[in-house]
Amino acid sequence: MTKMLIPDQIPLWPPADESISESIHAALEDGSWGRYSAEWSHDLAMELMDRHHQEHAQLCCSGTIGVEIALRGVGLEAGDEVLISAYDYPGNFRAIEQVGARPVLVDVRPDRWTMHVDDLEAATTSATKAVLVSHLHGDMAPVADIADWTRSECFYLIEDVCQAPGGIVEGMPVGSWGELCVLSFGGSKLLTAGRGGAVLMMDESVAQRITVFCERGNDAFALSELQAAAVSAQWEGFDRRHGVRLERARQLIERLGSSAPLQPQADFEAYFEPAFYKLGFFYHPERAGGMSREAYIEAMRGRGIPIGEGFRGFHRRSDKRCRKASSLENAARAAEQTVVIDQTLLLAEPDVIDLAAEILKSAD
Repeated sequence: MTKMLIPDQIPLWPPADESISESIHAALEDGSWGRYSAEWSHDLAMELMDRHHQEHAQLCCSGTIGVEIALRGVGLEAGDEVLISAYDYPGNFRAIEQVGARPVLVDVRPDRWTMHVDDLEAATTSATKAVLVSHLHGDMAPVADIADWTRSECFYLIEDVCQAPGGIVEGMPVGSWGELCVLSFGGSKLLTAGRGGAVLMMDESVAQRITVFCERGNDAFALSELQAAAVSAQWEGFDRRHGVRLERARQLIERLGSSAPLQPQADFEAYFEPAFYKLGFFYHPERAGGMSREAYIEAMRGRGIPIGEGFRGFHRRSDKRCRKASSLENAARAAEQTVVIDQTLLLAEPDVIDLAAEILKSAD
């Protein structure tokens, strides 16, 4: 029987970096931790805008509320439609409903978790006002093509980069292609403060609408100065960790080979450099002796692999809540077969990756 992974071989997350401790301590020492706004938030906003080529920033309490804030910023009204992948984070669907708009479900690409520009035209009506695109499981959406299309149609493009800070598409960082982008600093995210997020945008009028919505005597959805201090300190190791995750993902996929129960996305890194909050696969039970996805995940967790299911998707949502642009068969398959491995494994040493691959190829 293959040796089980030793838990302490996988790094803890969030990282126990001295720079984070020093940054938080500095915010305590200078008293900024108790202010509504200070230099930590300002500096973080400037860094985010610079890295994502955006002109304005609104720090906020979570990526989930960030998506809603972004939707409100583009001025959606009741009856407006937003195109969204039928396989996506459930909070994004709910955010569209929350602003009074209607989600329109677009299928994802075969063996992928993101939408294709060719499917957007058929989903469009006179009520369409925006497209919400998520980068998921290491699959960077084809946002260069999507951005060209949305601009030609005069629709807003909102990028959900909560899973993908550091990702690159055609030489440009994800989050820089749309008129707005949203990031998350949730506890397990690649940049983390336990909670928190940000909305970045190009247009001043959008920024103004967001400011007005958030203002309730003060910013009702703010990121605290302590959180901003914690996130700001993580830039020092961010690019290095991004490179390590990318290298380890390549290694793991190579070691798994073509006969393992887990199938990676078809054209890994064909035109992009992915970021890995989760590394996604499609599960094939026939390669694991017919073992169900749930049983396989349970077995792998029992042997130390940080693994789980993907999202449930929206293909079964009631027609009263959304409009479906097609049969959504690819999204249904993604919901049924996706398995994701947490980014913490991708920060482990190469010998741990080799051991993990052997365990993942087993079915006992």
